[in-house]
Amino acid sequence: MRTLAHCRLQVAILAGTTALLFVSRAFPQEPTKPGLLPFAPAGMADPERAFEQFFSSSTPANQQTLDALEIPIQEERDYGAALVDAYMAEIKRQKMRVIRKGTDVDYLVKLVATIRPMMANAERYPKITVCMIDSAEIEARSFPGGTLFFSKGLLSLAPSEAALVGVVGHELSHLDRGHQLLPLRRTRLLQGASFDPQSLMSGIRLFSRPFRPEDEVVADKDGATWAYRAGYDSREFARLLARMHERSQ
Repeated sequence: MRTLAHCRLQVAILAGTTALLFVSRAFPQEPTKPGLLPFAPAGMADPERAFEQFFSSSTPANQQTLDALEIPIQEERDYGAALVDAYMAEIKRQKMRVIRKGTDVDYLVKLVATIRPMMANAERYPKITVCMIDSAEIEARSFPGGTLFFSKGLLSLAPSEAALVGVVGHELSHLDRGHQLLPLRRTRLLQGASFDPQSLMSGIRLFSRPFRPEDEVVADKDGATWAYRAGYDSREFARLLARMHERSQ
């Protein structure tokens, strides 16, 4: 939802490079004709242009292809663990503390337990780890495999439990719908392709866009819907989103 600014860039770039490493390790490349990309439009001779056109667009055909790619749960967990490690290292570098136990963490765990059964893929995530960042900045972030981070600043800004449970639902929606797995899916489509350095940098730029705008809209909708089903006033979540938007201006 909102991330500590510097952490977002660092972890997003790592998400792309880590995805490349994970998938290339699991699926050794076979020799292919230089400069060709899988699923590239016919007659597209420029690999970087093809890369940009396919992966930065959100056409129904492209999205359907990406969504159809299954990511094994263990691969997701390993990928998520690498991202969490990098994220926590950056938090530590900024001299902030990660809190794993305590009243606030227990409270957030309770809210997660309230919303988790509504996830379509709840069985895929039998255990969800919740951590708190001792920071006044507004932060809420989920990682592949089932790790969630929230900041003290978010808890202070939220006017009510109803608002906060909407944020929890938003982050669980990203997890449930596999939004964070997009870099892995994109990388799988690149297996068998041959890139020059410029094409690789093009890929990393695209990987640094972890969530598409439509992903955020869907996560907001899920957060509000799940809060309502759990008996909360979902308008509180909408008010919190408005406050967060005002603070970001």
